[in-house]
Amino acid sequence: MRTDERHDPHRRGSEINTADIRNPETVHEERDINVRGILMFGVWLFVAAVIIHIVLWGFFRFMENRAATADPQPSPVAEQRSNKFPEPQLQPNPVGDLSRLKAGEAEQLNRYGWMNRQAGVAHVPIDRAMELVVQRGLPSRPAQPQSQIGNPESSGGEGPNRPASTSPSSQGQPQPERKPVSPAKKQKPRQQ
Repeated sequence: MRTDERHDPHRRGSEINTADIRNPETVHEERDINVRGILMFGVWLFVAAVIIHIVLWGFFRFMENRAATADPQPSPVAEQRSNKFPEPQLQPNPVGDLSRLKAGEAEQLNRYGWMNRQAGVAHVPIDRAMELVVQRGLPSRPAQPQSQIGNPESSGGEGPNRPASTSPSSQGQPQPERKPVSPAKKQKPRQQ
């Protein structure tokens, strides 16, 4: 065994006893940090923040008073107008509204009535309207006069109302005029 291990008072076997270790040369250095200076800096920082807030509050009050005196007086119309946003217009009973709408449409489809009495426009039941279309036909545009159609020979092709294959013998013969189907005349509804 070595001699330094035998005489070491801090060593008991293989463990080191740290409770008795003292190093008198190493102590707390008081010159490294100034606690009093840090505390004073915090106090002065708090005082400065309070003073700045008070000064800014006073400045804003001064500016509000100055702006209020410089603003023009509002007109009486603006004072009467309410700035309240209108409430939403909700549909409380959508199913009932839809059924009333469908009933009204079905009633209009199945009875006579006026659309515009001053203009003489009426509506008829849908079944009667279909019968009138079958009897009279659908309205069409009147036929255009030959002068508005244009000269097919000058265009090098067939005219819009002539068939594509016409024999030379039939070109000289007059074509029978087609009468346009006249639109259905307005009928006044029967009074109920």
